[in-house]
Amino acid sequence: MATAKVYFRFSGEGNGWGGAQGYGSSNMADNNGAENHAERQAWREAQKKLQSWYDNAHENFDGSPEVKIWVDQTICPQCKLWMIAGVLRNLAAFEFKPKLFVEVKSGGHTRINEVTRDAIWEAGMSDHNGTLAELSAATTIRD
Repeated sequence: MATAKVYFRFSGEGNGWGGAQGYGSSNMADNNGAENHAERQAWREAQKKLQSWYDNAHENFDGSPEVKIWVDQTICPQCKLWMIAGVLRNLAAFEFKPKLFVEVKSGGHTRINEVTRDAIWEAGMSDHNGTLAELSAATTIRD
């Protein structure tokens, strides 16, 4: 079973991500499609709250907005591509342009990376750690 949560914060808040804004859970053994993986469920819930969170909080903070997707297992290639191509595109539509981070807790380790089109993720975060071009060639994105 995979669990995912989505958090919002402003840079400069230290480690204070606050409470989860979205939550997802999926059982990998049930052969569910990638569109129902935990991180996608959590994002669908959280993205509906992002604009109002920003509107209500930005005047109290000097930093830039950040979004973190936390997952308790490695991320499949489809979901990694979805984060790069789908979630980044969604975030770019917001006028306040939040940065996206992914945190993976797997194998007794916690790893965090900023998600960008050019970032190579640390080993152990995803089942595919290549470049975006390599990932795109090997994976079909579905949502």
